Amino acid sequence: MQIIVTAAFLFASLGSFAPEIVAHASNDEFEGSNLPVNEVVAGPIDGGIREDVPDKLKARFAKWKAELLSTEFGRKQWSRYAEDHRFLLIIRVDWERGRGAGTDKFLWDPDGNFVGATITLGSELDEGYPPPVYYPVLNALQPDPLAPSISPSTLAAAKLSHELGHVEQTATTSMDLLQLQSRLVPQYVSIFLKNGLNRNDKRLVDLEKQIGGTPTSIWEGREYTSELDTMRYVAQRFNVENGLCAVLKRVRRNLDDYGRSYEKTFSDLPEFSGVECR
Repeated sequence: MQIIVTAAFLFASLGSFAPEIVAHASNDEFEGSNLPVNEVVAGPIDGGIREDVPDKLKARFAKWKAELLSTEFGRKQWSRYAEDHRFLLIIRVDWERGRGAGTDKFLWDPDGNFVGATITLGSELDEGYPPPVYYPVLNALQPDPLAPSISPSTLAAAKLSHELGHVEQTATTSMDLLQLQSRLVPQYVSIFLKNGLNRNDKRLVDLEKQIGGTPTSIWEGREYTSELDTMRYVAQRFNVENGLCAVLKRVRRNLDDYGRSYEKTFSDLPEFSGVECR
C-alpha cells in the first residue's frame, strides 16, 4: 500500500514560485514529479540509522557528520534515531541531488505509527545557499566579508540538521492527515488553476479547512519549523566571537523581510533572542 504525498506537489499552484521555495534543491534540480512516498509496512522494522553513502563520498560525509556531532544539539538529533530500534532512518548521499537535500519515503506500521524515513543528501551539500524566503537561517550562512567564514562542512551539517527536523515533524503528523492531503491537494490545485487563480473560491476555502490550511501555508510552516532546529544547531556551533552575531543579524533581516509571522517563534528560542551582540 502506498500513499503519495509531496511538499513539491502541494505548491504546484504557485507556478514560477515553486522552484524558489524548494530550498533543498537548486532551481534546475527541482522536479515536481519526484513525489515522496509514504508506505505502510507490515513487518517489524530493524531500526537505527543506516548510512547509504558511495565509497567515494564517505570521507566527505564523515566531515559533515562530525560537524553535526560537534554540538550538543546535533548529537541529540542524531542519537534520537541512532538509538531507536523501532525506527529506521536511512541517510543517503546521492550524486544526482547536487547541492540539495530532501526527506521522504516515510514508513508507517498498520496502526499508523511512524517507523521510518529517508534523508537524501546531495554530493555537493556543502555548497549553495537557499533563498531567504522560508529559509532565513540557511540563507544567513552565506559568506560575509565582515565576519569569519563558515566552513563548507558546517553548511552541510546545518542542512542535515534541517532535514532531521523534518523527520521529527512528520512524527507529530498523523498518517490519516497525510492521506487526506494526498487526496485533496490535487483537487485544490485543479480548482485553483481553472478558476483564474482565485484563492477565495468557496471550494478552496472548504478544502483548506480539511487539509489544515492552504498548500502554501502547509509548506511554509513545515520549512520555518525545521529552520528552528537549524538555528539551534548554528547557535551552538558558533559564538559571539566567531561569527554568531553576524549570522543572527542576517536571520533577523530575513525574518523581517519575508517571515514576520514567525518572528515571535524565533524570539522564543533562547539561542536566538538570548544572545548579546554588540
